[in-house]
Amino acid sequence: MKKIEEVIKNGDKFKITFYPQNINFDVDEHQVQSTTRFAKWDSDCFFKLQPTTKKTAPYIKFFDVKNDQYRTATTKHRAVSIFLNNQNYVWKAY
Repeated sequence: MKKIEEVIKNGDKFKITFYPQNINFDVDEHQVQSTTRFAKWDSDCFFKLQPTTKKTAPYIKFFDVKNDQYRTATTKHRAVSIFLNNQNYVWKAY
């Protein structure tokens, strides 16, 4: 199976599920709730494999269709799931 980075292209619409990076760190990991967004891929979107600082994890920048803005999905807590063209991809970045 191909990786999502090899498949996704400009104009693709998909569903992305991830765990927010800004959760409270005083809760157990099993209490972390995921969030799902309907998204679109364009030329401003990307996969960032190398974290920019020690406090950040690899992330994906995508366009959130409902909120009409760019967002990021991090692998800090768990892998990111992308559902595209009736196929589910899991992005861990490591």
